[in-house]
Amino acid sequence: MKFIFVFILPFFGLINLAFASNIVKYVGSSTISQEEANNIAIAGIAKQIVANVSTSEQMIAEDITRGNKSESQEKYSAIQNIQSELSLKWIRLEVLPKSGSEFKARAILNMDEVESAMLLRMQELQEEISIHESKGMEALKIRNYKKSSDELMTAIPKVFIYNEMLDVLSKLKPIKSSIKLNHRLHELEEQLISKLNFVKVGIDSSSLKYSEGFFSFDVNVFDDLGPLSGLPIKILQGSKILMNRQTQQDGVAHFELNKFSKKGNTLSLLCLLDLPEGLLKKSGLNQGIRLTYEYKKKENQSGVATKNEESFFLICPYHDGICKATSNFLRKHGISLENDSSLKKIHFSYGKSIQRTIKSAGVDIITYDFSLCLNNEIFSFCKNLTAAGKSEADALEKALKKIKKLE
Repeated sequence: MKFIFVFILPFFGLINLAFASNIVKYVGSSTISQEEANNIAIAGIAKQIVANVSTSEQMIAEDITRGNKSESQEKYSAIQNIQSELSLKWIRLEVLPKSGSEFKARAILNMDEVESAMLLRMQELQEEISIHESKGMEALKIRNYKKSSDELMTAIPKVFIYNEMLDVLSKLKPIKSSIKLNHRLHELEEQLISKLNFVKVGIDSSSLKYSEGFFSFDVNVFDDLGPLSGLPIKILQGSKILMNRQTQQDGVAHFELNKFSKKGNTLSLLCLLDLPEGLLKKSGLNQGIRLTYEYKKKENQSGVATKNEESFFLICPYHDGICKATSNFLRKHGISLENDSSLKKIHFSYGKSIQRTIKSAGVDIITYDFSLCLNNEIFSFCKNLTAAGKSEADALEKALKKIKKLE
C-alpha cells in the first residue's frame, strides 16, 4: 500500500470547507482500476462527512494507491453508516485523466442539495405520520383494532427515520425547533392498549367437531360492547401456525384444520390474536387460549374434558348480580366453587349489546345479545345468546338457563 499524500484538516477548517462553499470534494487514485478509484473517491466523501459529524477534533483524509490488494471496504466502512442519509444520487463523480499508471476520480457533494432533500423528506414523513395517527384514532372509534394497530406499526419506523435524519442535520448546522417532529403516537398506543384490555377470546365448545384428519371449531372475540369483527386470529401447534382467519360481523372466526400433528389421544392448540407481540403483552393477551382436545382413536367421540371432582375459584370482574348468576350456573352444572384464590381458576367474561327495549306494565324490558365465555387450563366454553330481563343481571341469568350442557 502506497500513500500518495496525507493531509490533516482541523475540524473548524472542515466546517468552513463544507459550508462556506457548500461543496465537499475528494480525489481517489488506484493502480488497480478506474472502478476502484471511483469507489475510493466516493468513500472519501463519506469519510469527510462522518468526520464532520463526529466528536473528533480533526479529520484525516488519505489519497491512496492500492497495489495488488484492495482494502477500501475496511478502510472506508463508515460509508455504510451514512448511506441511508447521504444517497449516492447527491454525489457527482468525475473521471480524471490518468497520471501514469494511476486511475483517478473526483467525487463532489453539494451540501445544499443534501440539506434540501433531507428537509423535504422530513416534511413528507411528518405528514405521513400525522395521517397514520389520524387513521389510527378513527379506527379506534369504530372498534377496528386491527386497522388501528396497522396504522401505529406503520408510523413507528417513520418516526425513527425522521429522528435519524434530524440527528444528522443537527450535527451539520443549528436546528430550528419548527422542524422537530410532532406526533401523538404514544397516545394512540395507550388508547389502543386500553381498548385491548377489554378484549376476550374464547372457543365455542359446542362447535368442536373432530374426525380422522379433520378438526373444526369457532373462536369468539368480543369486548365490553359486544362482538368484534375484523380481528385476525391464528391457530398454532407448537411454534407452527396452522391457520389464520378474521372474525366476521358476529365476532366469530371459523376454523377447519386438516394439517395437524397428533400425539397420543390429545390435540393441543393455541388460539392467539394475530397482532404485534408488544401490544399483546401490554394488554395481557399474549398467552392466548389453550385448546386441549381429547379424542378416542377408534371412535369419532371426543370432548373437552372437565374435572368436576375438583373445586375452582371463579374470577368474575363484574358486579355482584352478574357474578352470582354465573356462580349458580356453574354449580348447577356440577362445578364446585370455593372462595380460595389458591385453587385453579375459572375466568368468566362476557360482552353485550342491547337489541331492543320495550315497556311492560310500566317497566323497561331490555333484550340483550350476549357473548359469554368460561375458560381455564382445562376447558374453554363460549356461547352467543339472546335474553330479555328487567336488568342486565336478570337477562344474563335467563341466558345462562338456556345452556343445557357445559361442553
